[in-house]
Formats: sequence, structure tokens, C-alpha cells
Amino acid sequence: MLEAFTPSTRAVMPVLYGGRAVDLAPIRGHLAGRGIQIVEDAAHAFGSRYPDGTMVGADPAVLTCFSHDPIKNLTTGQGGTIVPRTREEADTLRSLRLFGIVQSKDARARLTSYEVQGPGMRFDMSQLNAAIGLAQLERFPQTAAVRQHLWCTYQAELAGLDGIRLVDVDVAKTVPFNCVVLLKRHRDDVFRHLREHGIGVAVHYPPNHSQVAFSAWRRDLPVTEQVAGRILGLPSHPAMTHDSVRYTVAALADAIKATA
Repeated sequence: MLEAFTPSTRAVMPVLYGGRAVDLAPIRGHLAGRGIQIVEDAAHAFGSRYPDGTMVGADPAVLTCFSHDPIKNLTTGQGGTIVPRTREEADTLRSLRLFGIVQSKDARARLTSYEVQGPGMRFDMSQLNAAIGLAQLERFPQTAAVRQHLWCTYQAELAGLDGIRLVDVDVAKTVPFNCVVLLKRHRDDVFRHLREHGIGVAVHYPPNHSQVAFSAWRRDLPVTEQVAGRILGLPSHPAMTHDSVRYTVAALADAIKATA
């Protein structure tokens, strides 16, 4: 990683894919010495832990961003959470999320005016979405346990299947957001076969550097491109049962055989 840094580097953004935390401990000193900030894309990782056992989002040196859309570990229906590092950062984020207004909604209700201190956007979460999130939060320990059990069930059922490898998420410290496998060959054919037979597989994700929006910065990333052509996300939801997993894996085995 260090060889990718330049004098212009101001931040690093580890992506906690599948919920697995990225351990930056070996280079923390180097980052701090150069004044490089850590902004953590923890969209998948609500409830996960770092290798040392610290909860993702609890590190005071890291600005952490969670996602709470309908398929995430903790959902609010739509929206997300940013965990700031300082009170000043929190105040700035509160202002930015609603047109640059300084006062909270409760404070504005008691006033005849309010102050706009700078630029801002309309990114405030509705009370309805927040209520969904609070209800989800109360039952999160049960949801986390079900997701971990589901991933372990996939791990056991996939163990004897040739031509496929489960992407490890260190399940003891992770609340798995999804269940992703690597196929040796014919990923697109397997994908189509499973979709045609009613299995809701998906691809997470096509690589960013291949997208038109990033064409100005495109460079060859052969490992990324190779992996992107092999990954397949299997159905993963707390409502699934052991029988659901067994059925999915059997269908996957049939798809691999049919497309060989």
C-alpha cells in the first residue's frame, strides 16, 4: 500500500467489503506522521470488529461511514450514519446535512429565525427512517447472530463443492453483509442459469475503474479485473433457513455442472 502514496495523498479509504474490517495497525504510525486521514467505508460493517476486538466505528482516529439501506445489517429503510472524530466535526456534519443551518430542528421550533452559516445539502434522515433504525437496533444482537450462523451454514454446505471458493470474512469478528464465492470458470453462465431458476444471485461488484465516470483515471488493474469476472453473491438474508441454504447450494452445484 505504501508505494501508492504520493506527496499529494491526504487520506486513505479502506473498504470493509463483506463486513470484514481492514487492519491498518501496521501503518498507523506512518499515516499519522504524514498527516494522512483515515476515512472508513464501513457500509457493510455495522456490528463488525477489528482484529484487536475494537468495534468498527469506535476508533477515535477514524471517520467511519455506515450504510443503512434495506439490505444492510442494520436498516433504516434508506440513509446512513457518519461517526465523527471530534465535536467540531460533528457540528460541521450536522450543518452540512441540512442546508448549512446551525440550529437543530428542536431548537428552530423554539425560535422565530435560524442561522445559515455556510453551504449545505438536504441529507437529513426523516423521523420515520430513524424510528425504523431504532427498532432494528434493539434486535440487532439477534440479527447479527443469525447472519453469522447463516454464513457458517453456507461455509459447511459449500465445503464439498468443486470449482468454487467462499470469500472469507473472519466470521468470528464480522457480521456478514453478504455471502460471496469465487468461481473457477463460467461465472456469467452460472449467474444466468441460477437467475433463470429463481435463485437471486448477484454480482458485488463490477470494478469502479471500468466505469465511464472514472475513465479519466483508468489504469490496468489485472488482479481486480480477474476477480471481478469470478465473484458471485449468493442469497443472504436473516429470514433464510438452513434448508434455504441447502437448496441454494444444490442449485449452484447443478448450475456449475450444466455450464461446464
